[in-house]
Amino acid sequence: MTLLILLKLIAILILLLLSAISSGSETALTAVSKLQAHRQNEKGIKNSNFILKIKELKDEFITGILLANNVFNILATALMTELLVSEFGGFGVTVATIFMTIMIVIFSEVTPKIFAINRPMLYALKVARFFYIYTKLIKPIVKLINYISEKIIKKLGLSLETDQSKTIKEEFEGAVQLQRQLSKKGDNEVEYMSNLLELKNLKVDELMTHRNEILYLDLEDSFKNNLKAINNSTFTRIPLIKNNFNNLIGIIDIRELLKDPSFNDNGDNNYLEKNSFQPVFIPQNKLAIKQLIDFKSQREHMALVVDEYGEIQGLITLEDIIEEIIGEIFDETDTDESYLEK
Repeated sequence: MTLLILLKLIAILILLLLSAISSGSETALTAVSKLQAHRQNEKGIKNSNFILKIKELKDEFITGILLANNVFNILATALMTELLVSEFGGFGVTVATIFMTIMIVIFSEVTPKIFAINRPMLYALKVARFFYIYTKLIKPIVKLINYISEKIIKKLGLSLETDQSKTIKEEFEGAVQLQRQLSKKGDNEVEYMSNLLELKNLKVDELMTHRNEILYLDLEDSFKNNLKAINNSTFTRIPLIKNNFNNLIGIIDIRELLKDPSFNDNGDNNYLEKNSFQPVFIPQNKLAIKQLIDFKSQREHMALVVDEYGEIQGLITLEDIIEEIIGEIFDETDTDESYLEK
């Protein structure tokens, strides 16, 4: 074996190795999400900031790494073809094509990509700095290639515009749902996050207490009966009506009433009506997550749900929405009814 042939074989091996590194890097740096890279960067992990920088140069990076990968593969194939043609003549082209296809597919494509897809963050942290610098250096060539590609894509009537915030949101939602499937029963943190995501699709009429189940005080009843209802109640706010729910007078705050020491002795239904306040009314198709935000901003804890005709359909509280996220909340006045019954 002459020195020239040996050098060419060494060059082919180096080119295949470089092709493998670039193939694995493409897979790893693409597989690592921006959220994962950001989290690593917050922890101060070395080179994680370069992953974020590459994510900002996504199109340039993909074009640059594909350019390098193809150059390595083509050069390696050309050298092997030259070697085999000199030995076997025209038949060497066929041998070189078959041999290099097997080598490139197994050692330069499949193997590094399988490793990279299973250890994306580990791989990406090793190569991020180099490929960021590389992408910056060949930016003029990449811009020209991308310009030609964009022109072709537009000619085909395809769009390149993407909503980055929507993409990140979808990634986050997908990650939470996947984690819920993989997590063990009792993993509250994952369950809460999943419930919070589901809350954005729920309307208030799905969480409200229906009007037939609401405890209320009726001004048509005697004050004695109303006082008894107040004393037996565990609620701090109770609707006040006159005859039916379509004639809502207001909401009474039991805590405010009890501050008046003469309430039990001198109170009457007129006193209740005088000390009631107007509730918040919300449409039944309002999203629960928006109502949660409104409860916080308006410093309210209760709202009455009305239909398109303005008729009261039910009542929703801040606790109702929070329970949809973290589950049933029991206090000292609640009774656990989760017993077995035939």
